[in-house]
Amino acid sequence: FKRLADIDVFDLELDTRDPERFVDTVKALEPTFGAISLKDIRAPEGLEIFDRLRAELTIPVLHENLYATAIVAMAALINALDLAEKQIEEIRVVISGAGTVGLGCARLLCALGLPKSLLTLYDVDGLIHPGRRDLSSYQREFARDDAPTNLAEGLRDADVFLGASVGGVLTQAMIRSMASFPIVFAMATPEPEIGYAEARAARRDVIVGTSSIRDHNAIVDLLSFPYVLRGALDVQAGSITEGMMLAAARALADLAREEVIDEVSRAYGYETFTFGPEYLLPKPIDPRILVQQSTAVAARAVDEGVAKRSLATDAYRERLK
Repeated sequence: FKRLADIDVFDLELDTRDPERFVDTVKALEPTFGAISLKDIRAPEGLEIFDRLRAELTIPVLHENLYATAIVAMAALINALDLAEKQIEEIRVVISGAGTVGLGCARLLCALGLPKSLLTLYDVDGLIHPGRRDLSSYQREFARDDAPTNLAEGLRDADVFLGASVGGVLTQAMIRSMASFPIVFAMATPEPEIGYAEARAARRDVIVGTSSIRDHNAIVDLLSFPYVLRGALDVQAGSITEGMMLAAARALADLAREEVIDEVSRAYGYETFTFGPEYLLPKPIDPRILVQQSTAVAARAVDEGVAKRSLATDAYRERLK
């Protein structure tokens, strides 16, 4: 937060397993802070806490695990779909992992324009379907009873795979069964569902991103959350909306299409980066991310009426620079 977006942060740990006590404690702290970022609280309690705090606080609340990676994945997906000449309203998406990260991706996919009927979620027990008794209300929102029960079958002819589960669950054969110009984002940590090189070797037309910072198209949460909160804080937003998060994603996607500055190229041994299948996202050290993403978030907050402070966009950009 401090290095990337100049936000002062306090890392607070609460010694409780009671969601009610957790919520009450954070609410009591509200006068001290400009925003709250939740992290590493197990589901579904963490999602319940997030919903409560977002409804009851007058400052923005961000659930890092739920949305930070999802925002970056949406940015990469916007660019990958453009390269593949596919429309969000027409693609079929499979998500492996129905925990916090997977649900965040599902929510933002639908906000981006994907019909729920074209989205299928799987977890360690198979398809997320209405007949299961082990689902939370958050998972049940995306349950389907008209899809194959296992991941391998569900991936046949799918356009997009989003991994938010565990390493090694995706094979080259599964990728080969997908539609033409498939998009594979293996985002499990610390080991992605399939390695970058292995996925690329599966077929020539696949577009790949992973959670590894060493790979091309590294889908890492630090590309989003500091800048989303910077923009929200600077206009004193009362909340962080899905519209603000998608504005962040689009700003990140747009930046990847711009010419890479010398500062970034020099840091990577003067490697040349050009928008394409191996460069869907800007590098994390690109200083323009702060300017463009935070400005987009702040402007969207004003447009949506959740900001308490108005925005002079050009002056704000210069201040961020």
